[in-house]
Amino acid sequence: MSDTSENITVEIFEPIIDNITEEVPVTEEPVSNEVPVTEEPVVKEVPVTEEPVVEEPVVEEVPVTEELVVEEPVAEEPVVEEPVTEEPVTEEPVAEEPVVEEPVTEEPVTEEPVQEATLSIERTESDAPVSENELSETNEVSVPELKPEPIHVADPVPKYVFIVPYRDRQQQLAFFKKHMSFVLEDTNPNYYKIFFIHQCDQRSFNRGAMKNIGFLYIKDTYPNDYRNITLVFNDIDTMPYTKNFFNYDTTPGNVKHFYGFKYALGGIVSIKAGDFERINGYPNFWAWGYEDNLLQKRVLNNGIFIDRNQYYPLMDKNIFQMKDGLERLVNRAEFDKFLGLTLEGISNIQGLQYDYDEQTGFVNVKSFITGTEELQNQSTAHNLTNGNRPFNAPILGGRRRPAMGMSFF
Repeated sequence: MSDTSENITVEIFEPIIDNITEEVPVTEEPVSNEVPVTEEPVVKEVPVTEEPVVEEPVVEEVPVTEELVVEEPVAEEPVVEEPVTEEPVTEEPVAEEPVVEEPVTEEPVTEEPVQEATLSIERTESDAPVSENELSETNEVSVPELKPEPIHVADPVPKYVFIVPYRDRQQQLAFFKKHMSFVLEDTNPNYYKIFFIHQCDQRSFNRGAMKNIGFLYIKDTYPNDYRNITLVFNDIDTMPYTKNFFNYDTTPGNVKHFYGFKYALGGIVSIKAGDFERINGYPNFWAWGYEDNLLQKRVLNNGIFIDRNQYYPLMDKNIFQMKDGLERLVNRAEFDKFLGLTLEGISNIQGLQYDYDEQTGFVNVKSFITGTEELQNQSTAHNLTNGNRPFNAPILGGRRRPAMGMSFF
């Protein structure tokens, strides 16, 4: 018993409990003391700090050394990096200024006539006191007067021109326009033009005169360049089936004949305008026929070569020709002029009046004189089934003059 009691007394120690209890109150008391101590001065400091902070000391921010020091501009001025880079880069404005200023020279050009207009107005307004307003109005009026500067002359000169004599062939005209647009589809539109020479009066059709007037229109339209233009005389009922079939362009001293009879330059013919003018063009025969035959004589008599390397005879399957009946109006007096190898042509056309319709390509011939009028009592109808010679050649000195083949297109 005694052994057990000793062991119990030795092992049990209460100081551990005492230490734990002592630490707990010690820590609580200072904490409680500090909390009230800190709260009281904090309340005092808050109003103290708010009153001086009241944006009045912000004045210090205004004179802050940022403005006085001005370090940013001071550093930029010596560096001068931006202007240094701009000076070499000024190559772009240098290039732009001359380019812009050169076309701007148009403005001073327009100002000169405007000043002339104002001078004339000042003289007329000597009685009126208000001149400045009216002068400004006159300036506005004179500016549109200068607008018609894009003149038609600026159009490119065509390499070749189709001259198509025309009257009363509406269906053939519609087909010709549509098909020739296909034939020339691959050709630069600036290279060619098509003009329909329309005889508007009620006299017999003068096919040779219409071709000559077509030349005169080209001469008036391109006075400085017409000689080098290739004239393509093309009947309205004749054209190739396929495109790029003919090379229409020719050279001085050479005539290209593409279709028809070999004894007459009819159907489709190319000739330089200078050569055409030199031979005086076609004869101005009233009614149908003869002019193609005499044109060939004039070409050969003037030493001009006829090129038939691309020639196709009448009714060839490569050429499309629309039918226009078998009857032709012929005139005996005109036939006699042909036999006499008349020299009439371009130079005999006078009193010419026409207008041009750009929408249709029509040169509407209102009036013209050829030097000779048609003798209507000498006109008669001829049927082509009876041959292509409407009249017998006259008998001279007991011998019959040999008749020549006629062409009727």
